[in-house]
Order: sequence, then C-alpha cells, then structure tokens
Amino acid sequence: MPTFIEQLEERRADIARRLKSIATHAEATNDGNFTDEELAQVNELKGEYLTLGAEVDRYKSLAATKAEVDKFMAGSDSNPRTGTGAAKAASRASRAPTPLGRDIARALFGPKAQGDYNPSGLLSQRHTGRRFTDADGYDHLPKASALNVKAGLTSVPTLRTTDDRSVFLLPENGARIVPLLSQVDMTSGADYSFWAQTGRDDMAAQFVPPKQPKASTEFEYAKTVDHVRTVAVLSDPIPLQDLQDVPDLRDDVGGELARRVIRRIDWAVINGDDAATTDDQFDGVLNVEGVQDVAYATDALTTLRKALTVLQNDAFTPTAYAVNPTDWEAVELLRDTQGRLLYASSFAVGVQPMLFGVPVVIADVVPAGTAILADWRAGVLAERGQMDVSWSDGGDLFETNTVRFRSETRIGFNITQPTAFVVAHLTGTGG
Repeated sequence: MPTFIEQLEERRADIARRLKSIATHAEATNDGNFTDEELAQVNELKGEYLTLGAEVDRYKSLAATKAEVDKFMAGSDSNPRTGTGAAKAASRASRAPTPLGRDIARALFGPKAQGDYNPSGLLSQRHTGRRFTDADGYDHLPKASALNVKAGLTSVPTLRTTDDRSVFLLPENGARIVPLLSQVDMTSGADYSFWAQTGRDDMAAQFVPPKQPKASTEFEYAKTVDHVRTVAVLSDPIPLQDLQDVPDLRDDVGGELARRVIRRIDWAVINGDDAATTDDQFDGVLNVEGVQDVAYATDALTTLRKALTVLQNDAFTPTAYAVNPTDWEAVELLRDTQGRLLYASSFAVGVQPMLFGVPVVIADVVPAGTAILADWRAGVLAERGQMDVSWSDGGDLFETNTVRFRSETRIGFNITQPTAFVVAHLTGTGG
C-alpha cells in the first residue's frame, strides 16, 4: 500500500499529466493559446501542484525528524543494570532530553515569517522527588525523554501496541493557538513591561514651500506593566504498583499533565478574562480592549472576507484565521443556488486549510459562532522558566504507597497591537 507521501507524489504527478494534456490540446486546436476555460483550469491546477509539492517536502522533513526522534528514543531506552558508577552516570546523561522540540515544531507547523515557535520552555521538564528503584537495585528518575515530544503539539492519535501492558492513549487535541504567537523568555522576576505604539497619523507629512515651518506630528505610544501567572495541574494518587507494572505509565502521566497545562494556556489566550475571575487569569483575545469586531454579513464566508479587508485597511498582514470546527464545517459546506459547493477547492489540497490565501487553524478553544483573523505575531507569550513536571510520595501518600504528579509553568500573555486582531461574528446575533 503506498505511503501518504507516495500518495501525495502520485496526485502531483497526475496534475502534471493533466496540465500537459491541456497544453497539448491548446497546441493542436488553437496555436498554443488557452481558452478562458482552459486558462482557469491551468491556474487552478498550478496552484494545487505547488501546494502538493510544498506538502511533500514538509512530510519528508517530518519523517526525517521522526526518524531522528525514534533513534534518540531507542538510545534512551538503554538502561544498564550493572557497571561502575561512572558508567551509570554516563547512561543517565545519554538519556537526558535533547532540544528536539524546535525541530519537531518546525516540521509540524512550518517556518514562520518572523522566528519559529520555540517550545523549549513549555516542553522542557525537570523531575524532582524520590527516585524509583528497580527490583535489582538500580535507581533512576522517571524517564523524561519522551515528554519532550508528548506535550500536545499534534492531534495524531497515539496507540501504544508494544506489549500487552502498554497504555492506549486518547487522541491528543493539542495546542493550536500557542504555536502562532511570539515568545519571550524571562530570566528573572515575575513582572515585565513593554512599550507599544498606540496610534499613527499617516498623512502628517506635508508639502512645505521653502523657508516655511514644517509640519509636526506626535508619536503615540504607551507602556504596559504585567506579570506572569502560574498554570498547574495535579494528578490523583497513583498506586506505585501500577507504575512498576506498566512500563510506559510514568511517561504517559507526565506527558498528559504537561499537555493539559498547555491546553489551558491555549484556551486562555482566546478566552481568558482577568476581571471576571479570581484565579489571576490574563485577558485573552476576546477580552482585550482595542481588538476589532466585524459583524455578521450575509453568510460566514462573506463575513470572514470582510475581516480580511479590515486588517488590509490597517496595513496588517494576517498570519492565520482561527475557526471553531463547527464553523469551518459550515464554510466548507456552503453551496450556491445550484447546490454546488462554494469551497470545493479545499478538498483538492486536503492538508492545510486555506481561505483567501490565509492559513486556517481549526481550534475548538475558539467559541462556536466566532472566528479570529490576526497577525498572531502581535500576541506575545512571556515564559518564566520551564515546564516543571514533578512527583512525590510524601505525607499520607507514603502510607498508601501512592504517588502524585504535578505539572506547572509560569506564563504571561499580552497583545502588543490590539488592532492586529479582528473578531468575526459568524451568526446573525454577533457584532
């Protein structure tokens, strides 16, 4: 059975054959000139051909990265039970997490115009607590290597079938919004500040006769002071016997908790409301003053196009639409008066949804009936330290021979240019 990459390559080859057939027909019937219908077909096919080529390159890169991860993980499973202290220390060092997160994120999400999503802060783990001890006396911390690639950056289901004790995991509904944002690493303190331009008079400059006073203009800017918040989750007590009996459980619990922290951050970037809560949230896009609104107009597709016009008028270059899955279904199923799908071109590409030349991120953290178009680079995550995944069997847990895991990180979120974000209301009641 052909691999997915081979299927993409075959589709691309088929498009090339169709383009050649159209060109041959035009040469034979019209001296090489395309009719209007043929020209439209050629332009559509060329777009699909280029898109498929980019996807082939992307998945080949991802496959190469996966091979690197598999090689690394195979090495991390080596666990010598005997030997000198130096040999054991060398083995532990070989199992330490490596900075693969950036390469994986690039393979999954592709390069960005200004910098890449850098998950090293969110996906690096530090383990503390009493060591686990194997039956033969070899002591080691819970394996940490897998956590670097299991914190929720992909929605591909993971089914573990290595042996009958493995854990079958649910599909990972990972971060969709966080990878779109700019990130800043904080090295000290909990407070931070930034300056941002708040207005501009593009027509301030004037034509001035010789020896006459020149026009003046104000540079409008403001300072924002904010602080990082703690996002954390604690597992219920887990019997130590389960951790001994199920070889993958320690990694899966730690990775799952880290994923839940990142999912909450993803949700808060959109929906956070500091004024309406007591848990010290930051304000998400839907609650930031100055974010622009576009009212519902005719249908969802028309409304989404009007949102693009708003950003174009303000000279912003949007990097993505963020749309709820239910609303994206409605867009793809829109039909004309003859019952034909208006958005049929999306099925030909089949990998990265696009709308009016802008990538579409399908994210369930965006409320249904609402879509957000933005230059997401104007949203900034401030990261203080790294994701911490710890465990303990202290206190009453020791008496019951159970362990609790905790995952937490410290994060801040701000929008430096609110007008770079447009909230589009996709139902007749919004706006």
